[in-house]
Amino acid sequence: MDETLRREGQALHSRSAQGETLSVAEQEHLAAYYAAMDAAEAALLAPAFARMDREHVVMQEHLQELHSLVSREEAFLARLRELYTERQALNSERKRLLAA
Repeated sequence: MDETLRREGQALHSRSAQGETLSVAEQEHLAAYYAAMDAAEAALLAPAFARMDREHVVMQEHLQELHSLVSREEAFLARLRELYTERQALNSERKRLLAA
């Protein structure tokens, strides 16, 4: 940002904040100062936002992987329950045959 614009913009902002009425030209100059401040802020924040976007994509991928692992684990546990039920049935049948 141009140093003159920054210095004059700060002065106009201060005057406006104190309740002083600014001329139309001063208001336009203040608006240009605010626009330059916004642009400077956006330029400073752009790399951080880009990094956050990349991190968000990676987190979404990890979340999908976790959902996949959870689904596989749930299927594995369901199969274990089936095998355990079969084992109990076989043990009951074995006990019945041994008792006979």
